[in-house]
Amino acid sequence: MCLLPIYSGHLPLADVYVFPNFVDREDTILSAIDIPLSVPGAMSCNLPVITTRFGGLDRLLEDRSGLFFVEDANKTVDAQGDLS
Repeated sequence: MCLLPIYSGHLPLADVYVFPNFVDREDTILSAIDIPLSVPGAMSCNLPVITTRFGGLDRLLEDRSGLFFVEDANKTVDAQGDLS
């Protein structure tokens, strides 16, 4: 059950929420927003969250139980394996 009703549709069916943010060849982070609301939304559903450090996420949220920061978006697959 999610604390925020807006996320109660499909997120409770997931085992983990992954929000990778990729860097292009010029080392520019490819994102349109500074803080994606889907990350705290997934956390409100008690889902483990794997995300890269970008924008304001690491300033807003701490790396703690249920929230895992990876330095490279390609490491999200490895991080998912660490959860099991």
